[in-house]
This record gives sequence, structure tokens and C-alpha cells, in this order.
Amino acid sequence: MHTTATASLRMPGSIEAVFAAATTDARMVAAFDGVGPIPGIDRIENLGPELAVGLERIIHSSDGTGVRERVEVLEPPHRQAYTLSDFKGPFRFLVRGARAEWTFTADGDHTDVHWHYTFETTSFLAWPIVRVLMPFFARAQAKCLAALAEGLSGAAE
Repeated sequence: MHTTATASLRMPGSIEAVFAAATTDARMVAAFDGVGPIPGIDRIENLGPELAVGLERIIHSSDGTGVRERVEVLEPPHRQAYTLSDFKGPFRFLVRGARAEWTFTADGDHTDVHWHYTFETTSFLAWPIVRVLMPFFARAQAKCLAALAEGLSGAAE
């Protein structure tokens, strides 16, 4: 079974600047703090030399767990998508995998960002628990987008 979480935000800056912010490890680590039971990102361990389709990395969470990420689509500055697998900690009992997609649309001196996740649960028994967690995850996404936008507006000053 699947469940989703989505966040969107209009950010200041060119599509190129916004895409770069969303695909820079250090900015994502600083921006994704988590919410409630959803941990923040502590660090990102790249298992390849550069951001490209096929790059795998380990996302280390602030609660000591982690997940493997694989870049599936990279179309700068319009789109990126990745899959998550090998969940650690309690999530491994709830989520088999996930797919995230970011889309970026230029609009003058702003960029509209849409970030969508689809989670595949481990069973129909896990689905209600994961469904309860999705509002927390969506709030963590929204908080992350706001932090990225704040960094962009601060850089323009």
C-alpha cells in the first residue's frame, strides 16, 4: 500500500539558484530539521563523486538511523527524483521504500517548488501507522522548503 506527503513553496530567486540550493548536501542538512517523530538530517554520505543519475548516498538521520537514497532523475534545473530504501530503526518495519520527486518552475524572479513523496508500506497493518506519520512528514518538508527559501532570500541581501 502507498501513502503520500507533499509540500510546495514559491521561493525567491532564479530557477538555477533554487535548484542548486535543493540539490546541495550542506543546504539540505541545514534545512531539514524534521518535525515530531520525523528526524532531521544529520549528514549525507555520498557513495559517488558527484550528483548524477545513479548516485547513491546514505542519509544519516538525527536519531541515529539512516536510509539509502538513489538518484533516479536529474534534469537541472527543472526536476530531480530519487528512491529511498534500506530504512533503519523503527521505519524499517513500516516502510519498504519511497520515491521523491522535486519539480521547479520559473516565474519571473521566483521559482515554484513542488516536493512529492510516495511511501510504500511493508504491509496493510503498517499503512495506518505510516498514514498517521504523513502530516508530520509533510510539515517537515514544508519547514525544509521554508528554510531553503530563507537561505536564498538571505543570500540575495
